[in-house]
Amino acid sequence: MKLALIFTNDWELYGDGSGDYFEVQHQPLIDLISLMNGYGAKLSIMAEIFQQIKHEELSSTNPDFKKITEAWKDILRESYTKGHDVQLHIHPQWNEAKLENNEWVLGDNWSIGKRSKEQIEAFIQMGKSYLESTLQEVDSNYKCEVYRAGAYYIEPSNNVIDTLKKNEFICDTSVTKGTYVDNYYDYRKAYSNLLPWSIGNEGVTKKVENSSLIEIPINSAISLDSEAFKKFLPDFYYKLKFGVSLTEAEKSWMRERDKVKSVRYPVSRRAYKKHENKNISWYVNKIFSVNAIQLDYDYVPSSVFVKILKNILSDKQIAKYKNKDIIIPVVASGHVKDMHNTDNVKRILEGIKNELSDKVEFWTISEAAKYAKENLI
Repeated sequence: MKLALIFTNDWELYGDGSGDYFEVQHQPLIDLISLMNGYGAKLSIMAEIFQQIKHEELSSTNPDFKKITEAWKDILRESYTKGHDVQLHIHPQWNEAKLENNEWVLGDNWSIGKRSKEQIEAFIQMGKSYLESTLQEVDSNYKCEVYRAGAYYIEPSNNVIDTLKKNEFICDTSVTKGTYVDNYYDYRKAYSNLLPWSIGNEGVTKKVENSSLIEIPINSAISLDSEAFKKFLPDFYYKLKFGVSLTEAEKSWMRERDKVKSVRYPVSRRAYKKHENKNISWYVNKIFSVNAIQLDYDYVPSSVFVKILKNILSDKQIAKYKNKDIIIPVVASGHVKDMHNTDNVKRILEGIKNELSDKVEFWTISEAAKYAKENLI
């Protein structure tokens, strides 16, 4: 048994439409692709499509937007020809976007599952068509067949699942077991934090039989947690939770990451922060609660990331595969807009090379979906 690590990246500007494309999307993607090429790793770019479409609508009269939209397509084609993957990511709030005083003002409905059935179908068909027309210029066999909802907001998912099936998608990867956002999604009872499952009209969290569409979850570690300790006492937190002592380089990287993001995307602009109801329960949950740590290479320190991969190898869910010629896909998530440099990813790749080279290989999300449908469902 081996693991196939899938680096997925939600490739987009910030949730309110802010951010300089070349600073937070284009150059970081170049840097990340270059790093991964050096280690034989693969990146699955979950391309936010409606941001591109909105920029393109104004590109005929705005030369800056024309430059952005052309660069957007060029870097995706180049990445794909180097063995990486490009699949569909939709933030539906971009559909209502308007440019005011040279800043984007987006809509306030972030959930594709809360749109009308007609809108859901139009969005997914438009996104699939746009990516296929873009990528088929370099590979006529390219297919847009994997989907991730913007901000993971796919629920209520019935109509989304139906539309994905109708449009010949084979996989959704919006779920992280153990996570929950009030009024948007509840993945606490998802089928698995690791193994893929077939999904149908019961929703993305439920396993069904004989469906053409599967869910491959973003991996998560679920246990008693403390966001307060993680933020203010990271040494103590990671030692207690994972038995890992952080290096000075890791702690420096974490501080710099948070500093850079606070400048690029201030808390005052973050919808998910502005809408938090900070009552007594909120504060208690920040100190102690049962939470999921998503396998996010932009936030999980490299030594902890490698330790999580080691823990997965001894996970009871996959014990039956231990002595078999089987590969278990493990999905990691990230956002280049949150990546102020590639140092953490480089240390992750070095750790895998030095400690897990015989146990971990690298796949794209499309490769994982096809393999899972044939061998794990």
